[in-house]
Amino acid sequence: MAQRCTAARVDVLAGALDHRLIEAARPALEGVPGAKVRAHFDVRNVDRSIGAMLSGEVARRFGARGLPAGAVELRFTGSAGQSFGAFGARGVALLLEGEANDHVAKGLSGGRVVVRAPRDAGFDAGETTLVGN
Repeated sequence: MAQRCTAARVDVLAGALDHRLIEAARPALEGVPGAKVRAHFDVRNVDRSIGAMLSGEVARRFGARGLPAGAVELRFTGSAGQSFGAFGARGVALLLEGEANDHVAKGLSGGRVVVRAPRDAGFDAGETTLVGN
C-alpha cells in the first residue's frame, strides 16, 4: 500500500453552476454603481448548494453588509438539488420555478429565496410540497 497520495485530486466543484452565477454577477461584485444583474439558468437535482459560492464571494468582498437590495436577481427553472440558496447573502435573490430538495435557504444571511410551482403545473401548488424538509 502506498505511503503517499498516488491518485490525482478530483476537483468536485470544477463544474459547479455557481461559477456561472459568479460570472453573471460580476458587475455587482465589482461594485459597478447601480448594477442590477438579472440572469436565468436551468437547474437539475445534481446542482447542489446553488448560490452558496456566490454568497461567499459577496461576503468576501462586502462583508456582512452584502450588496444593495435588488443588486443580483437570478431566476432558475427545474429541480434544484440539496441546499438551494444556502447562506444567501444580502442583495442576492434566487427565484426558482420548480422544486428543490431539502435544506432550502439554510443559513440565509439577508438574501431572498423564492420557490414556486411551474406555471404549467398540473396540480394545486397549495396542496403540493415544492421543497424538502
